[in-house]
Amino acid sequence: MIDLSDMVKVSVDTVRRIAVVEAGATLGDVDTETQKYGLATPTGTVSETGVAGLAL
Repeated sequence: MIDLSDMVKVSVDTVRRIAVVEAGATLGDVDTETQKYGLATPTGTVSETGVAGLAL
């Protein structure tokens, strides 16, 4: 098992309107950052889901 819990950075490029998300982030982390800029992500409904697991 690989622990990705320290890799939770989410950065939003407001010009291109995209988010760059590290593998340890959760959907809650993504939602928190993207909603600041009026962006939504069609990724799921449970905020505790990990981005890496969802991508797999």
